[in-house]
Amino acid sequence: MALYAREEAVASSNQAFYSLSVTSGWSGTSGLPWADEVTDLLDEIAIERLPAHLTERRRAELEKRRSERDRRERERQQASERMARFGDDVEAGLREHAATLSDAEREQIEQDISTLHGPYSTQAWALRNVLTAAATEPEGDDVGASDPDEH
Repeated sequence: MALYAREEAVASSNQAFYSLSVTSGWSGTSGLPWADEVTDLLDEIAIERLPAHLTERRRAELEKRRSERDRRERERQQASERMARFGDDVEAGLREHAATLSDAEREQIEQDISTLHGPYSTQAWALRNVLTAAATEPEGDDVGASDPDEH
């Protein structure tokens, strides 16, 4: 109930600053599929049973949080659609196409990897390594070739 208390008249040091969070897993992992909905369900119960003037501030916060979650979901969907061009095995697809990607495409793919897998997951690390390894490898045709004028 601390989330619904109006604490404007209370000194900052005595305010609750309480928040309830149930996470769906570490960044880039999957946890319980309903974990994101737990706090929303608790809020729905509180809003249903408490007077409107007590829940006004919290309802505004919830709306902001829902719109942020919707935005993140849209970003994940767009990133997933962009990464689909590499096929079901994204790592193999990246390895195959990495040499032909422009710098802007590489940057977008790195953002998509972070969006889909989290910035520090092992999957993101593996995909970034494939992307950067292909960018730094010399092309097969130029290896061993030399300019006769250099000698």
